[in-house]
Amino acid sequence: MVYLKPLIDKLMPTNINKNKLLGLMTYGEDDSGYIKNIKKIAEQLDVFVCKKNVKYALDMIDSFCDVCNYVLPIKPFPQEIEDIIKMNIDYNKDIDDFAGANMFNNCTAEGVLEILKYLNIGIDKHILIIGRGVGRDIFDLLERNDYTVTLAHSKTSRLEYLSRQADVVISATGEKNLINKYMVKMNATVIDVGLGDICKDVQEVAYVTPIKDGVGAVTSAILFKHINVGWWKLNNEKINQAITLYFNNGNWRLYLKETARRNKNFQELLKKISNEYQNQKDIIWNLYE
Repeated sequence: MVYLKPLIDKLMPTNINKNKLLGLMTYGEDDSGYIKNIKKIAEQLDVFVCKKNVKYALDMIDSFCDVCNYVLPIKPFPQEIEDIIKMNIDYNKDIDDFAGANMFNNCTAEGVLEILKYLNIGIDKHILIIGRGVGRDIFDLLERNDYTVTLAHSKTSRLEYLSRQADVVISATGEKNLINKYMVKMNATVIDVGLGDICKDVQEVAYVTPIKDGVGAVTSAILFKHINVGWWKLNNEKINQAITLYFNNGNWRLYLKETARRNKNFQELLKKISNEYQNQKDIIWNLYE
């Protein structure tokens, strides 16, 4: 069994900008385990969560995206509703790359990449991804990072042969117990993205990621990391604008820019600026309202 708890703890932000609104979009009422976990972590980090069932509220998608600081559409959706969400979502708020055109990676795909790095699996290893849904997002990201990757699915002919040749098998089908011990080679690494795709007997021959504190938990940590990083990216331009406009002295400008890069809590930075330059206090705070 692969132990991922240290990676999860490392990825999970401990100092996030508080009182932000994360909007979850679903098609249906039931809360999945993934949604429940997001709500639990959000409560710990003082991030508000609002869930909208878009099944009967198509006319509210645009306004919902506007009011939320970040938006997380959770598949599956009917194709026509998925298209509407993609047309209305603000790319700067799309923290799971739902529309495929923003500044973030897909959270699951980035989570898998982080797991590979954590396990010191190099780009020389052959990786087989099984699954055409999120598996395609994983394939694209790993390929961009120079990994040697093959994409297959549950109906691929000679799937057992392909999986036995792979150093790493990533199963993202959601098909329970798809992979058994006869489908992987000795000492391979098996990453269970589908959270149930892997038979228990695979642990006899390979290193398998767990269901609890596994890919799902890593994905959740990446999600909140994106919220944290996203707030920084959206506000960094304003911080540099304040520095450039009001602190033209070279030493102060360099010092504050370095502080901005390191400081996760910009309220502290703004207070420091205000204390040092009282006459600019009102102007600076107005920039950040």
